Amino acid sequence: RQAARYDYFRSTLPLIDAAESCLEDTAYCTVAEGTDTSKILYDTNDKHFFRASRHYRIDPVMIVRNFAEQLDGRPLSDHLGYEVQYRITRQDTRMPGRTWALRE
Repeated sequence: RQAARYDYFRSTLPLIDAAESCLEDTAYCTVAEGTDTSKILYDTNDKHFFRASRHYRIDPVMIVRNFAEQLDGRPLSDHLGYEVQYRITRQDTRMPGRTWALRE
């Protein structure tokens, strides 16, 4: 949640923020019903990052702000968690242009 640290982290490591990626392309990545996107992008303590490789493509396909319920009027945690589901696709390097999905 501290902008300077986050910016340093993002500029130093070649990673993609899953929340940014998902919320930029809601045609490909589903935002679960009841999920307040303003509470995911920059208001969370926890983050999801990913990076594809030469052999695997990783795409976030669904994001949900879970554990939002309260107990006795108080949040369950001070961490505003969220869940991301990913599609991981193996790139067949023997046959350019062909991909095989590991998990749909």
